Amino acid sequence: MKKIKFTFTSLLIIILLSCDTDYINDPDNPEIAPSTQLITNAQFNLAKDLNNGWTGGRATLGFAQYWAQTFYTNENRYNLRTGQVDAIWNNPYKILADLKKVIELNEDPSTVLMMSTYGDNNNQIQASRIMMAFTFSKLVDVFGDVPYWSYGQRDNTSFEALRLSEGVVNPAYTSAEVIYTDLLAELLDAANKMDLSKKAFNNGDHIYNGDAGKWVKFAHSLRLRLAVHIKKYNNTLSTAVFNESDSKAFSSNEDDATFEYGNDDLTGGPWHEAFTVSARRDFGPSLSFTNLL
Repeated sequence: MKKIKFTFTSLLIIILLSCDTDYINDPDNPEIAPSTQLITNAQFNLAKDLNNGWTGGRATLGFAQYWAQTFYTNENRYNLRTGQVDAIWNNPYKILADLKKVIELNEDPSTVLMMSTYGDNNNQIQASRIMMAFTFSKLVDVFGDVPYWSYGQRDNTSFEALRLSEGVVNPAYTSAEVIYTDLLAELLDAANKMDLSKKAFNNGDHIYNGDAGKWVKFAHSLRLRLAVHIKKYNNTLSTAVFNESDSKAFSSNEDDATFEYGNDDLTGGPWHEAFTVSARRDFGPSLSFTNLL
C-alpha cells in the first residue's frame, strides 16, 4: 500500500511540474491580444450584427417590406422583442470596446513596439477611428441620443461611453446633433492623418487588407452618407462636407467596404447560418414588394 501511494504521489508531482507552463501560458487567454485579432473580431461581429437573421431578417428588411414573416409576425407589426432591441443596443458597444483597445495598445509605451509588428501604429489608430465612427453612426441612426466617445475628444468629459475602466458605469447620453458633428470631424481627421505609404494592418483586416488608401476613401464616403442625413437640418455643414469629401470618396465598386465570409457552416456568415444551417423557412415576399413588382 505504501508503494502504491508513493507511486501515485510521484506521478502527480511529475504531471504538475510538466504541465505548469500550460496553465501559465494559455494561448486561448493571452494577457495582451494582438491588434490584428481585435480588428478581425470587430469587423466580423459588426458585419454579422448588421445583417443577421434578427437585425436584417426580422427587423430592417421587414420594416422596408421587402419580405415578411409567415409565423412570428411581431416585427412586421413594428413590435420588436425586448431581447432583439437589447442586442441591437449592446453588441455595437462590445465592438467599440475592441476598437478602442486597438487604439490603446498602439499608444501604450509598454505595447506599442509589439503592436508595430502587426502594422503601422498610426494607421492602426486611424483605421480603428474610422470603424468606430461607422459603428457609432449605426447606433445614433437607430436610437438618436446615445452614450458617445471619440478619440479626437477623449478628454471631453461629457463623452462618457467606453469609460468603464474609469468607473463610469452609467454613461451620460450625448445628443444626436453633437454626435453627428463630431463623427464628421473624426472621419476627416483620421483620413488626413493616415499615412498612405504604410499598411494599416499586416493581416487581420478582412475589409481592406490593410490598404491605407482604401480606408481613406471609406472615411470620406461615410462623411458623404452622414452629410445626406443632416442636409435638411444643417445644409451649411452638409454642403461643406460634400465639397471636402466628394472627390476623395469611393470611385468604383472595388472600393466598397465588404466583409467576405467563408464557405463552410462555421464561417459562412449570418444568412448562411440562418437559412441553411438553421433552415429557417418562416419568411416570404411581402405584399407591398409583390405589388411593386
